[in-house]
Amino acid sequence: MNVEGVKKELTDLSYAVIKFKVDTDANGNATQVVGEISPDFMGEKDRDVEVVVIDGHHSPEHCHEDTVEEVRAVRGSLRIILNGEPTVLEPGGDPITIRPGVKHSLGSLDGQRARFLRYYTPKKEPEDYPSVEVQSEEEISEPPFSSF
Repeated sequence: MNVEGVKKELTDLSYAVIKFKVDTDANGNATQVVGEISPDFMGEKDRDVEVVVIDGHHSPEHCHEDTVEEVRAVRGSLRIILNGEPTVLEPGGDPITIRPGVKHSLGSLDGQRARFLRYYTPKKEPEDYPSVEVQSEEEISEPPFSSF
């Protein structure tokens, strides 16, 4: 995955990303780029919003104890497995809501690039995120927009 290209793509799309995180596999290869979106930009005061780009990666199965996660496909198809049952999420379709305690994993369908929005309720603190290897994290000094 061209990490810098993905960061530029997300910035050019004016997602108002305030921080990037790059997750890597055991070999150090980038598996996904996560951009934390400014809550003011999305009008979300009670939940966190991220834009995520993946290329052929499927996350390990996991669950959140106290968090509701909503996933909405933006570009490309997502394969989501909820409690062992696969489903496909397409851009323009309804989002999927994942309740606390539901085992799930997600990834792009057929190894293609996918972009999706991920919402967390209640808002999460950095220590609440699943444990993953982080290759880099970069603060952006100025958002890619002039005003709200």
